[in-house]
Amino acid sequence: MAIRDKSDTSVGTGDGTGDRVFLRKASGLIKTAGTTDVFIFNVGLVSIGIGVGGLLLYGPAVYPGGNLVLGVLIAGLMMGLIAWGMLTWTVTIPRSGGIYAFGSRILPPGVAFMLSVVESLAWLFFCAIAAYWVVTIGLIPMFTVGAAVTGNASLSDVATFLSHRGITFLIGAIVLLLAGGILTSGMRRYFLTQKVVIVVAALGTLLLFGLLLFGSKGTFIAHFNKYFGPKTTYASVIASGKAGGWKDPGFSLGQTLKASNWAFLPLIGAAFSISIGGEIKSGMKGQSRGMFGAIIVCGVCFLISIVLAYKVFGYDFLGTVGYNSLGFNTSSHALTTPTTPWITLLAGVLSGSFVVTILVSLG
Repeated sequence: MAIRDKSDTSVGTGDGTGDRVFLRKASGLIKTAGTTDVFIFNVGLVSIGIGVGGLLLYGPAVYPGGNLVLGVLIAGLMMGLIAWGMLTWTVTIPRSGGIYAFGSRILPPGVAFMLSVVESLAWLFFCAIAAYWVVTIGLIPMFTVGAAVTGNASLSDVATFLSHRGITFLIGAIVLLLAGGILTSGMRRYFLTQKVVIVVAALGTLLLFGLLLFGSKGTFIAHFNKYFGPKTTYASVIASGKAGGWKDPGFSLGQTLKASNWAFLPLIGAAFSISIGGEIKSGMKGQSRGMFGAIIVCGVCFLISIVLAYKVFGYDFLGTVGYNSLGFNTSSHALTTPTTPWITLLAGVLSGSFVVTILVSLG
């Protein structure tokens, strides 16, 4: 009868003379990732804040007529199909290493290696742009609103300073080095750190939902006109955007599909617990709940944000303020916010509080 030698991963006969099936000596690897760790890992890779920011900035501005609610549902369905495929592979071959563990077994070695290199380069790009967004979505709007709310011009100078390319690059590099350092310090410390980070992010997201739920369009308009008027007002932003070419043509399936990419791109992170497949204690349960749970939770958060943002800010305003800011309106009379109108900036204006703005931005 075949038995497993306790000292290594080989399999042989009872007297130890049988042929080995596995030639690798035992690595001593201790699986440290539970189901909750996998779920948090995937939610963190999605990044709800970045997803909400991209949807509300680019959706109405670049794809007018696109239904973001339907777009999120389509993106979630498509990502669910991809996650199902990834799940079957990672349960069959529970190894760490991303898609190479699967590709090397079903594809020629050269092709598998090429795909793995492409995956690595793609994630380097996504990590870099996420670090950039830490500054542009989080820090710059925070200080911009702070200057408007408090009347402290020095806060505006800080926002301008942070917007310089060299400074943005430096802060982004520090963020990446910090994140990489935590990851290389060991999986236990990494999982503990991500629990702390996810709590901060969740509190910031819930605070954003609360602001949008209990805020009103009238309050937002009054605050916006107070902080950025008298020239730049809620009504003048919409008027200048429409005069410069933005218009809502009504529902468009084509625009909806295009806009859905801003939900799909962050949702890709929901399946990347495949990269730590060898660390997961219960492969089937951990991976399935971690992947599909992340897709559902993040998708629901996207939908809540969209519905509440439309209620408070208005579709035409979101479309025109982003259209003007992103440079599509080439008119000299285009009016918009001092910095890119990310959701963090608009929520800060709605709150009228620098402290609340800090909490939302950090979250």
